[in-house]
Amino acid sequence: QDLADIINSLGYQTILIQEADQEVWHKKYNGLDVLGLPSYRALASRLPSPKIAIYSGISDFRNYVKSKKLMISHGVTWDKPNKTRDVEFVRRAVIDFDKIVSVDTNTISCLRTEFGREIGANDCRKFEYIPNYVDKNIFYPSVELKKNNIKILFPRRLCVERGGLIFIDA
Repeated sequence: QDLADIINSLGYQTILIQEADQEVWHKKYNGLDVLGLPSYRALASRLPSPKIAIYSGISDFRNYVKSKKLMISHGVTWDKPNKTRDVEFVRRAVIDFDKIVSVDTNTISCLRTEFGREIGANDCRKFEYIPNYVDKNIFYPSVELKKNNIKILFPRRLCVERGGLIFIDA
């Protein structure tokens, strides 16, 4: 939402397009139009070409936009054993993006290590690190601690690769 607010303040219209399972849907979130598309290919020719396309993660959508492309990565997501996306898919995506912004340094390190030759291992301009943050005016600990009401926050994908089973067992 913060990124959309900045883009809107510069006079641009922001529409968030994300992959949907089967049906097209539209929602508004704090004034931001969010579109879910099962197949971007079918609609790509009907949509106006954006000044810049910003993607959350690696997506096939990028193949249908000719403008500048920016990817925002929230971590390595292609490491799941049953993922159908292969190394070649990730390689093509990384080469295709003009800029990659990551909230963790692990992703940048992983991409540079794996695809350094193709993107130029010393080309730091392709990557930007902007750490996750939290608004402490909205999220803060409760003043009183209830003994029988413990809440645990797990700020990652709860999966085997990220220690999900260890977390659940604990």
